[in-house]
Amino acid sequence: MASFRSVCLVAAVLLIPPLAWGEDFAHRSPATLEKEDYEEAVVAFSKAIEANPSDAANYARRSTAYYWLERDDLALADANEAIRLEPKAPLSYCIRSAIYRELPDYNRAVADATKAVELDAKCVEALVLRSHAYYRLGEHEKALADCDKALRLDPQMVEGYEARTRVKIYLNKIGEAIEDAKKALQLDPKIGDAYNLLASAYMVQEDYDRAITTCNESIAAAPKKNEPYIIRAVAYLMKGDLDRSLADIETYIRLDPTDPMGVTNRATVRLQKGQWEQAVADCNEAIRLDPQDRVFLSNRGLLYALMGEYEKSDTDQAQAKRLKSSLQRSQRATEQWVVSKNRIGRLFNMKEIYRKVRAECTEAIRKNPRDGKAYTRRGWIYLQEREYDNAIADLTEASRLDPKNFRIFNFRGRAYFKKGDLDRAKADYSEAIRLHPDNSYAFYRRGECYFDGGDLHRAIEDYTEAIRIDPSDDSVFLDRAIAHFRLEHNDRAEEDCDAAIRLNPENSKAICERGFCRFNKGKEAGAADDFREALRLDPTIAGAYLGLGFFYCAQNQWDLAVSNFNEAVRLQPDSYYHYFARAQAYTMSEQFDRACADCTAALERNPKYLPALVCRGNAYLRMDEIDKGIADLRAAMDAGVSPEQIRERMESTLRLVRQRLGMCNRLPKRDLGEYHIPLPPSATIAGYGRHEMSGNLFADTVRQNLDSVRLGLRDTNSPLFPAKDEVKKEDRSGESLFPSLERK
Repeated sequence: MASFRSVCLVAAVLLIPPLAWGEDFAHRSPATLEKEDYEEAVVAFSKAIEANPSDAANYARRSTAYYWLERDDLALADANEAIRLEPKAPLSYCIRSAIYRELPDYNRAVADATKAVELDAKCVEALVLRSHAYYRLGEHEKALADCDKALRLDPQMVEGYEARTRVKIYLNKIGEAIEDAKKALQLDPKIGDAYNLLASAYMVQEDYDRAITTCNESIAAAPKKNEPYIIRAVAYLMKGDLDRSLADIETYIRLDPTDPMGVTNRATVRLQKGQWEQAVADCNEAIRLDPQDRVFLSNRGLLYALMGEYEKSDTDQAQAKRLKSSLQRSQRATEQWVVSKNRIGRLFNMKEIYRKVRAECTEAIRKNPRDGKAYTRRGWIYLQEREYDNAIADLTEASRLDPKNFRIFNFRGRAYFKKGDLDRAKADYSEAIRLHPDNSYAFYRRGECYFDGGDLHRAIEDYTEAIRIDPSDDSVFLDRAIAHFRLEHNDRAEEDCDAAIRLNPENSKAICERGFCRFNKGKEAGAADDFREALRLDPTIAGAYLGLGFFYCAQNQWDLAVSNFNEAVRLQPDSYYHYFARAQAYTMSEQFDRACADCTAALERNPKYLPALVCRGNAYLRMDEIDKGIADLRAAMDAGVSPEQIRERMESTLRLVRQRLGMCNRLPKRDLGEYHIPLPPSATIAGYGRHEMSGNLFADTVRQNLDSVRLGLRDTNSPLFPAKDEVKKEDRSGESLFPSLERK
């Protein structure tokens, strides 16, 4: 049976087995479920229910059968009836938890699994089911804790090792994941899911030979399952063996011809082989199989762009923006890895494709030096390859040959923007707008130029015009939200994030951005929910971990704060702000040596970041290293930090300093305002920059620097807070699966 829950790119089968658990099922009669003949099982259990409609066990059994038939509405109805008839049977809650997991309604899945655990503290199945739900909610540590507890209760539970393998792959603990997968296979060498998880772990390690060997073993254990074929196909593709990759994908399609991912993967390989028309035909078939999934339209749009068919590409991309993705690509760690790696837009060998396109264009230009289309196409390819000077040269010649083609100015404007030439970029976008006034792309990109130039009001004007022309682009709403946030228009920023999320519920960046908006407005609980949801969709967003760290700091839960800051540092080890945030948590939890180390790391990455200098000075003083502490504070004041701000940040530390300076006999207990550490004249310089500080350096630094660490991707080079003319914003592609594709 080719179902999503039991047949997916990498196995993620739930723990509801063919025959249910518990004493109520000790005398189960039909063997139909063992034979996986679920239709017969439904008939058998329906007859049993007719004979005894008050037997909760048979409702639970039929619910399980419906579940495997993917008839979730009927499965849920039977599970509800089983619970109504017997509200203290943990099994029924386990079954309903599994159903909610597939709907998906993960919070209810957690609630039902928790109820099962309350009824039976040793119900390992409920613990693993709850682990699955936590995993999909982005609560990876809770998921791991449930797996650990289940395996302590039952060290022989294969499903527990499989679930923990999945979580550890997600957490990038690949060595431990491999050990868990091997343990599952020791317990039951016939379970294909464990082989697939192990193969996926090897894929993450880029150990493609072992991945292929493991897939071979998976196929031997379960020859009718198609998951290992797609993993092995990707491994062959990574190794450059296109023929074997194509053969495995053909097998995958033969086993399940209704799965659009099969023909999509085949399009990927055909693209690598330069078979443009066949690749487009495969994209057409994927769209026929699932016309409501934006992924497949985006794929075809990229193909058209590579072929120089920009109008067709624009049409596909515009339609794709109005659809959603039904692949749920972030819900399983290994599944996400395979899906994201084998999509056309994220090919690991795009360089070879670009080389082939460039060669075609060069040959066309050799035959006809006035072929403007060939210059445009080659210029676009150079743009994707980040060879901006070559792109500008080709696009300039193209504009000479075809001066009324607005797309040429769109492309060249992008190249100038990437080179940091904002004036020329704005000029090209303005010309594109003159040629085509409904050019939403040009308004959007010109807005980015204004943003990076510090003119936030004009940026918002252009973003607003782009939205008027095309209100379906979630990335424009997101960038306008960031501009509003910079201007401290928190309500408008949150509204734009909401709009982006309505357009694309999987836009993890917009969800994370809304979390920062809510945090800035004092809605800490809502902010935390957003950060967790963003991580569920994309566990690589460092800023979401940063936001959760802020949340736990506000709750005085320093260990949890540090744990989340650790993840932010792991994901983006070059970001000074992540180290500074963790240093604050260490300071509050009185781990001053670690706070000093993190402040030093922050200053190594940004020597002008004064809060790290103040924080380190404070930590040194708390460690009784007075000379070092005073040296840091004096250096900070030399750079412009006022003594009042330092005093407000560290009243207790100043008391210690004055005590050491022999001033304690003059020091009132309540008013520290009239006393100062002896300061050089430059210390009278007031202020931290353009922002007035409330006196709580940690709170102010967190809240007012949120825009400078947006999603953990953006830093500033200014001493503390950037002035408006210093504002920088990273290039975004929104949630496009093909970030390199210029949409218009």
